[in-house]
Parts: sequence; C-alpha cells; structure tokens
Amino acid sequence: MMKSVKLVFSMLLFTMLVVSCTEENVSTSENFGDEATTFLQERSGCGFGGCFELVFPVTVKLPDAKSATYASYEEMKAGFKAWKEANPTVEGRPSFVFPIDVLKADGTMVSLVSELELLALRKECPRKFGKGHGKGKFCFQLLFPYSITKVDGTVAVINSKEDIKTLLKVEKGGDRKTKPALVFPVTVKLKDGTTKTVASKEELSALKDTCK
Repeated sequence: MMKSVKLVFSMLLFTMLVVSCTEENVSTSENFGDEATTFLQERSGCGFGGCFELVFPVTVKLPDAKSATYASYEEMKAGFKAWKEANPTVEGRPSFVFPIDVLKADGTMVSLVSELELLALRKECPRKFGKGHGKGKFCFQLLFPYSITKVDGTVAVINSKEDIKTLLKVEKGGDRKTKPALVFPVTVKLKDGTTKTVASKEELSALKDTCK
C-alpha cells in the first residue's frame, strides 16, 4: 500500500514538473517575441517612441545563425516567439541583416549597409525607449502606392515592398548628400488601424512627434 501511494505521488510530482516547464517555456517564448523586437527597435531608433520607421520587409539573423525575413512587426514578433519555442535553450538576440532601409521623419529614405552606418544614424535619435515604448509597435506605415523622388530628380512610383527594396538598393550611395524622398501627399496607416493623408514633410514630422 505504501509503495502504491509513493508511486502515485511520484507520478503526480512528475506531471506537475512537466506542466510547469511547459508553461515556463511558453512564457519565455512570449517574452522573447516582445523583447527581441523591442531590442531591434531600440537598436535602430525605429517604431513607436523612436525617430524613424523601418521599411519592411526586413531580414534578421536569429541567434542560431539562421535568417528570416519579416513583412511587419507583427510577423517579426510571431516569428521570434515561434523560434524560441523551437529553440528554448539557445541564447542570444537577433540582429539585422544589412542592408536595411529606414524612413526619416522628414520623408527621406536611407539605405544602411552596415552596423556602423546604423549606429551613426542612431546618434541622430536622442530618444530613449522607456517603459511601454517599442514592443513591436509602429507609429505609421506607408500605404501603397506612393511616389519617391530619386537622387537624379526623377520620380518613381512604388506599388509594392519589392519596388522599394529594388529602388533603395540602386539609390543607396553612402556619400551622397541627396537621398530618395517621399512625394507628398502620402497616405499612412496609424497604429490604431485608421488611415491618414499627410500633406507635407512638416506634417509627417509632427505625426512622428506624437509617437513618443
């Protein structure tokens, strides 16, 4: 009888440990999705609370050295969460695979080809991400189609994410004082899901200032 009680107790304890470990892994993966996305936002000064906005899609190197491409912050968070669930013991943070492209508050677009260029741009953004900032939130997203003035003065119409990636690869000359820039007005999607027409770079800058 005593052995039977001990066996039942041992099985119950084992079950509790398995459930506890499973819950801990789920919690860890949830946290990793948020924290890893916020880390990249802070690193680049992008998103809600930052000075710039990432131009998606963005390719990221994961801590196991594999890479993944994401089309939005929501995709990024979900991807990081899924990765952590599959790799609970792997430590480290994701990092950008260059080049990456960012939109500045004045409507200019910058293609960054290295970590050094990213850190140099980050110095232009004195804002610090406080509690509640970041966490995969964007201030606004450009809606297609929109137009960009290229460095040679001609205008290109952007109908897709592939269009913007192709254009910025051609226009990325690091030493050029002129950068590709938005042609206003543009329509943007706000973080609450509503849309807004932005008529000038001053309005775009003012909109970005509301996301502190």
